[in-house]
Amino acid sequence: MCGAILNLKRLGSCQPALSTLLPTQKGDSVCIIDCVANIDCIPMQLLEYAKIGSCYMSSLYPNKDIKVGLLSNEKEDNKGNSLTKQAFQLIKETDVNFIGNIEGTDVLTGECDVVVCDGFIGNVVLKNTEGTAKTIIKDLIMILKKSNDEQEKKYLQKAINELLMKYDLNSLGGATLLGIDKVIIKGHGTANDKTIYHIINDAYTLLKNEVINQLENKLK
Repeated sequence: MCGAILNLKRLGSCQPALSTLLPTQKGDSVCIIDCVANIDCIPMQLLEYAKIGSCYMSSLYPNKDIKVGLLSNEKEDNKGNSLTKQAFQLIKETDVNFIGNIEGTDVLTGECDVVVCDGFIGNVVLKNTEGTAKTIIKDLIMILKKSNDEQEKKYLQKAINELLMKYDLNSLGGATLLGIDKVIIKGHGTANDKTIYHIINDAYTLLKNEVINQLENKLK
């Protein structure tokens, strides 16, 4: 992020944020923003994340009414810490389709398309999702190894393969740095050739859909 800020241009006064896409129960994706770039945020930053996250997802799903949720400890409007309470008031005054607070259990349900949070919480959500998926898959593999029922083994193997495909981070590509006037996608530390392929494909999609121009107009 520092390299991008020093060598490229910001879009307006926006503090760039890393966003990542995770699979939802509905079969589409949810954008987590921020997922690590800015650990300590002010309410105005979360407002900007709501705007650029909504614009980003609109470019990927042009026919969808993008819903934005603010990650908090409870759904009630008055819940949360000082940061989320102030951000809630700011976001609800904008033209984004804001559905209010969402809880951690709702991140992957598909209830909203953009989850707004600071980089500390976003990274915890990302790592917890990865760890939970790995744990469930390992448990299924142990059950598979213990089973003596061939039909049961067949169904378990199918379930394991589908989960591996859905939560394979290398197939999900990288995290997109939003708020800069160029397309930047960050790969994770264990990226392989599959990851690079998906990152290039994602970059092509963002360029083709002119996402940077849309974000620039949104943040004027």
